[in-house]
Amino acid sequence: MGSYLNPGSAAFCNSLRSKIYIDKSALIARINELICTEQRFVCVSRPRRFGKSMAANMLAAYYEREEEASGLFDHLQIHKYESYKDHINKYNVIKINMQEFLSVTSSIDEMLARLRKYVLFDLLDIYPELRFRDPDDLIQVMKDIFSKTRCPFVILIDEWDCLFREYKYLSYHWPDKTVYIPNKEVSQEYINAISTMEWHEVIDSVENSRKLLEALWAMDSETVARGVDRVHREISVLQYNDENSLSCTINLAFYFAREYYTIIRELFAGKGFADICFLPRKLHQDKPAAIIELKWDKSAKGAIDQIRNRQYGDALSDYQGELLLVGINYDKKTKMHDCVIEKYRKD
Repeated sequence: MGSYLNPGSAAFCNSLRSKIYIDKSALIARINELICTEQRFVCVSRPRRFGKSMAANMLAAYYEREEEASGLFDHLQIHKYESYKDHINKYNVIKINMQEFLSVTSSIDEMLARLRKYVLFDLLDIYPELRFRDPDDLIQVMKDIFSKTRCPFVILIDEWDCLFREYKYLSYHWPDKTVYIPNKEVSQEYINAISTMEWHEVIDSVENSRKLLEALWAMDSETVARGVDRVHREISVLQYNDENSLSCTINLAFYFAREYYTIIRELFAGKGFADICFLPRKLHQDKPAAIIELKWDKSAKGAIDQIRNRQYGDALSDYQGELLLVGINYDKKTKMHDCVIEKYRKD
């Protein structure tokens, strides 16, 4: 057992002991379907504080071969699946938190060098009896270990997106390689909502989200509605029959907005709760704030009227900048969205 190779189940045990733990172990069954297939490269893309790190700790505890973990999982949802016993504690797990390496280095090259050094330390320490073709080559060392043990590696990369936050140019110069992203619901709480695509398509999606935000700033309601339609088509497997599921689409459509805004769902305001609020970060006070109200099979204009009638704008009374009111409705017959955008004016 090492710090990065087969790191143990302690982190997941902490989650299990927490009073607010929610069972997301159905994710394991979905990953089990992809083990040793051409779709084995998986990207889970969800908002912050959605439980991605806990999920990584859970997967590490389930798959790693150096601990017996059935006592942790026998009472969770995963034990009901046929694949449960087939994969538990059968693999070498490498678990990496990219933020850990990013925070102590000043360049990508330095970060990768440190990562290789630390993971190699664990591999060489745990397999001292093996001969390696090149003990300084991480990939070759892993190949040598697999050739002798026939035990595949499961590699878990947490905080993978921190690279894009720190080195923004990567969003536009990502290597041309294929990534497979699940697009089915694995449980009511955990949804992988992005379709299978190439990396350049992922980059296009981020670029489309940027353009959608610019359309919001320009009060171009038709472009916003078309953009939301496009994202909805990409995640059409999502059960889509109420304002809550519509909210998931909006959050994905405006993923790029996190660059400029703190995004708050269900903000207590006036005489109720505003569905989504965009509050500009300190460095971006020149951008307009936005209150977004969502409707399902009603009208976008009715959403705007609700914002005004229930005085949601009062929640941002201390905000001195421009405030946009945005109403978005989904018509279940036409399967299309419509949008209305207005500037907020105090009475």
